[in-house]
Amino acid sequence: GDPPPYIRAGDVNPWHHYASILTNIRDLVKRNWSIGFKHTKREANAVADLLAKAGAAGTDAWTEFREPPPAAIPLLQADAARVMFARI
Repeated sequence: GDPPPYIRAGDVNPWHHYASILTNIRDLVKRNWSIGFKHTKREANAVADLLAKAGAAGTDAWTEFREPPPAAIPLLQADAARVMFARI
C-alpha cells in the first residue's frame, strides 16, 4: 500500500522526537524499488508495541535481548495460543 500521510507529507520538523526516523523512512521510500506499507493494529502486534513503548520510555540508544523480557512472555504465549483481543 501507499505510505501513510506522515511519511508522504512535506518537511519534517527537525525538532520532532522522531524526525530522524521519519527522514530515514522517506529516503528509503524514494529509492528505485517497490515498497509497500501495511498497518497492523497494536493489539495484533502486542510484543512490538511493548518493545516500542519501552524503547521510547528508556534512555539507552540500543537494547539487545538474548531472551524475551518478562513482560513479553504472556503476550507471546497469548499469540501462540491465537488469543484474540478486542480493540476498545
